[in-house]
Amino acid sequence: MNGIKKKILLNSCIIIFITVFVLESFFIFYVRHYYYNSIEYYLLNKAKLSFDFYNKYMAYSPFENKIKHIYKNLISKDEKTRIQVIDNNENVLIDSYGFYIKEKINALDVKEALKGNMHVFKYKDNNTKENIMSISIPLKFNEKTEGILRYSVSIEKINKTLINIELVVFIAGLAVLTFVLIFSLLLGKSIIDPITELKNAAKEMANGNYKVRPKKLSNDEIGELAQTFSYMAEEIQKSEQIKNEFISSVSHELRTPLTSIKGWSETLSYGGSEEEIQMGLKIIQDETNRLIKLVEELLDFSKLQGKNIKINIENVNLKNILEDVVNQFKVKSDKKNIDLSLNIINNIKEIKGDKNRLKQVFINLIENSLKFTKSNGYIHIRLFQNEKHTFIEIEDNGEGIEKQNIKKVMKKFYQENPNKSGSGLGLSISYEIIKLHGGEMEIESEKGKGTTVKIKL
Repeated sequence: MNGIKKKILLNSCIIIFITVFVLESFFIFYVRHYYYNSIEYYLLNKAKLSFDFYNKYMAYSPFENKIKHIYKNLISKDEKTRIQVIDNNENVLIDSYGFYIKEKINALDVKEALKGNMHVFKYKDNNTKENIMSISIPLKFNEKTEGILRYSVSIEKINKTLINIELVVFIAGLAVLTFVLIFSLLLGKSIIDPITELKNAAKEMANGNYKVRPKKLSNDEIGELAQTFSYMAEEIQKSEQIKNEFISSVSHELRTPLTSIKGWSETLSYGGSEEEIQMGLKIIQDETNRLIKLVEELLDFSKLQGKNIKINIENVNLKNILEDVVNQFKVKSDKKNIDLSLNIINNIKEIKGDKNRLKQVFINLIENSLKFTKSNGYIHIRLFQNEKHTFIEIEDNGEGIEKQNIKKVMKKFYQENPNKSGSGLGLSISYEIIKLHGGEMEIESEKGKGTTVKIKL
């Protein structure tokens, strides 16, 4: 199960990593954008105000007067921003920092200002190695540029602040990933442990131990699966028990007639009276027929299990089939003083089906009724049709079936009363034959009152 645990862990971490990475990247981009934009806005605002003032209200003042005004009103009052006045040759005339650079200022914002444009630029100062943001405006006299007024500010502190923010965000991202890792491990364990329990139980069952029951470790679908697994194990145990009982029953059913045949054949080999010989031959014949019937049931069951049973479809007269079957059991029912009757309602049309298989069904059902109906009881058979279907009902007032066992009696091997002779296959075979005809068969019964088998074709 390590494979599933690894998949849960890996997939969770990948998804969260990508999510955290995208969110952190977006956040950092937004914070940087916000800080830098604030400085740009600050510089642009100053530059525009200065541009409007010096190029409108002092447009006709000499360049020297403008420099004096700048020194008196700007440089002495603004401590945050570096202010420089630069001539057309890019030489510094005044610097608010109080010192002058002998080299020319070779900056993009200065070059743009000499062209009459205003743009904010970021760059690294070659002397101080600081990151700078600056803007320059042209100072004009009679529409000609006489010099440059330059505002610049260091963004080193802001960059350090941004680095600190990014570090906090990075640590927060690591914390989230750590939390997800721990959560994924716990989640994987909560999923894997019940599955491992089921896997171990399945291995035990594969080795023939049907008593094993997986523990229900959770109240979810996996917990329900464990319950279903336990139910399956119980049903397998029941099926095994029924199968063993069936084998025992069939062994008994085979042994009894064989013992009888063997005993009478030995008796007849020593001779005897005519009456004894006739009785012995009849018993041998009856027991042989009983064996043949049992073997035929076993063969039919085997064919049904292997889906090899064939249905020979032809026109079938159910009225004639039922009359033949009733006549077949008439002697036996009279001996037990059971009222065996057939009631045919209106004219019955022929249907499509397998004559021999349907006859086999009726023989099985009526024989069952005779087996479980006591003397002075009744077995009433009804045959009727409507426009779409044909119905056969076989009703008796025999022992009946327990309500919880009604569905079970149509399963293979099951016997409601194991003390009665039989293979436990008759009803199961009959049910499958009716299904192969596209029909339905259901049983209504009450213990001690009788049973009604209803067939719809």
